[in-house]
Amino acid sequence: MLTRQMIKKYAGSVSYGRGLDIYESGQVLSMEVEEDDGGFYEIHARVKGSGRKSYLVDMGYDPYEEELISVSCECPAFYSYSGICKHCVAVLIAF
Repeated sequence: MLTRQMIKKYAGSVSYGRGLDIYESGQVLSMEVEEDDGGFYEIHARVKGSGRKSYLVDMGYDPYEEELISVSCECPAFYSYSGICKHCVAVLIAF
């Protein structure tokens, strides 16, 4: 089971705190979770960004190993972090 402590390890303290704020303020606009034949989860979500923008977040989660197997976000900051961005954090908390 994916815990908040595990999410914090993926993100770091700053991204985790900002992602928690996004989640708590209801900015995860939509989320779809699909389980494939192998039992892995594909998570697709739309998260409100600043202003009128929203960002698509896609993730793969392996429940057997309890780890993310893929992560992407359309936000401009996604590639500048060593961990996951705040939008990804919000989606994982919702998941």
